[in-house]
Amino acid sequence: MKQNRNISIDILKFFAVLLITNSHFDEQYVYCKELATGGAIGDALFFFCSGYTLFLGRFGRFDEWYKRRIRRIYPSVLSLGLISVFLFQKDIGIGRLLSDGAGWFVMCIMIYYVALYFVRRYLVHNLRYVYVGVVLLILLWNSLFFEPISSIFVENFKCLDWMIFCQPMDKVWIFQWNYFKFGFFFLYMLIGADLGLRESKRKTQDSPKFLHTFLLLLLSIICFYAIPIICDLYPDTKYVLILSLIPLVYVVLYFYKLCQTDFIRNLLNKKYIGSAVMIIGGLCLEIYLVQPYLRTTDLNHLFPLNIVILSVAIVFVGYVCRSLGRFIQQTFSSEEGYEWKSIFRLIR
Repeated sequence: MKQNRNISIDILKFFAVLLITNSHFDEQYVYCKELATGGAIGDALFFFCSGYTLFLGRFGRFDEWYKRRIRRIYPSVLSLGLISVFLFQKDIGIGRLLSDGAGWFVMCIMIYYVALYFVRRYLVHNLRYVYVGVVLLILLWNSLFFEPISSIFVENFKCLDWMIFCQPMDKVWIFQWNYFKFGFFFLYMLIGADLGLRESKRKTQDSPKFLHTFLLLLLSIICFYAIPIICDLYPDTKYVLILSLIPLVYVVLYFYKLCQTDFIRNLLNKKYIGSAVMIIGGLCLEIYLVQPYLRTTDLNHLFPLNIVILSVAIVFVGYVCRSLGRFIQQTFSSEEGYEWKSIFRLIR
């Protein structure tokens, strides 16, 4: 393990993948579908973690920097295509696989990498202006969903209908599938990149108090869920759902601080707990990629054991996906032989 590795980010990845996977089990929670939640929080944690180390590495020319991002993500995406054919008998097709077949998250993050490169290159000393610009973009985009702006926009910009195809019909509409997510989740990746840069300049890092941090996190989560509930009770207030992005910022920050506490870090010293957290956290991308192909209702009669079985299967296939991705990466990266230990290593 790298000496300067931030273990808190690895722990945060574990919580992120746990929440994302759990949120997709709505059909598997047979009698309590309400438990299938936390997806928006997990997504925000994912983007925060992805951004955290982004400003710390080598930069140089854009093509060299972006190539490193491609080499990190797309070998696993290509291995997903092979797994889908040979294991699940589903031919995604190379075009769809490289565009949206691997899920909205991959397409979204590759766009964010472009934006963040130029932020790091030219605006790193003026990030407050970037924050202002992102917030204004979010508010402007959000306004397109509501009358009378919505009708004016659709009438005059028909080619941009994709921006508002998801209408605010339910209490959590902004977190359902729509391109609006491509706008507001950038904020959380930017916060991660900004915080990573700030913390890299500090010589020492204080450990937050567990109970205090946990209570603040709990309060932030309550506020985050309270806004959609209010919007559901009073339909005329749906336009204020966008305010839920504010407590979500605090949920992400306090989740990260919780992972910095001595109590959580000491859990990693427990042999099995620490290994499980590091393995699952290291497979966060691959678990995200493979889970749609493994979720099934065929085991619902075993509830709640079906949740455990599917979770184990998702982690295992995620490991296979990453190992195959590393094999693909090494195949095309050099003419040297394969580093088999690196290919099959459990902990990154």
